[in-house]
Amino acid sequence: MNLDKDFLKLFESELLFESVVEGITLYIFDYKINYTHVPPYTKMTLSAAKGLRSAVIDFYEGKDVDFCNIIKFMSSADIDPDAREWGANRPTEVTSISDSMVIRGMAHKLIANFYLTINQPEKPTKLFNNLEGSISWSLEQLEKRKSA
Repeated sequence: MNLDKDFLKLFESELLFESVVEGITLYIFDYKINYTHVPPYTKMTLSAAKGLRSAVIDFYEGKDVDFCNIIKFMSSADIDPDAREWGANRPTEVTSISDSMVIRGMAHKLIANFYLTINQPEKPTKLFNNLEGSISWSLEQLEKRKSA
């Protein structure tokens, strides 16, 4: 896929890997940011979530490395309750140090806040309304991990 230069500039990093599962695209950048883009009117199913997770594990060759997840839900994108539950309790063979979600609109915000309240993720998890803030926060999480 030929990615927009402005999009790549946001990450200030080289794109190392790209995979599409059920219309949802996973990008892995060289400083260990995993960016998942859920297009408009797409539902992240449990099978898609597991497929994306499998792609991450394959990319990192099953090694436990420090990386951050960013998931961007475009307008009218959704996630199945089973996928949301599985995501909160996903296996730990390769584990992210943080999760951030870029959400649009009040409906997404309500669902995301409900997820955070009910599932109470152990790792740092934060909601953003723009990709720039999410990237910046994720890079801070990587720096904190390095200095710990």
